[in-house]
Amino acid sequence: RTNLLAALAALRGKVLGADRLVVYYAGQGLFDIAGRAALLLDGDTLTVEELAQAIAAAAPKAEVVIVLDTSFAGSAGRSHPSAQVSEPELALKPLQRARWQVLAA
Repeated sequence: RTNLLAALAALRGKVLGADRLVVYYAGQGLFDIAGRAALLLDGDTLTVEELAQAIAAAAPKAEVVIVLDTSFAGSAGRSHPSAQVSEPELALKPLQRARWQVLAA
């Protein structure tokens, strides 16, 4: 989490409107108690909302491609048992922005 956020912060002012930023994550995803999609990073979580905010701050005008190779299934009991996820496809809504493409597996 810390390294990913630091890497995105280091891109501020360097990624221009004509650039394309590609963010790739392969790993465990889960839903927290509020039903928010999150990435599991070294035992800590980063919600999709937090990821979207960090990307938007790093590359406000660039084209962004986000590849999430995670099912958000919460295997091994990592999703909160009380997570309210009535429509899982809405969990990625924070990543739906102009000039952004999201590929999720």
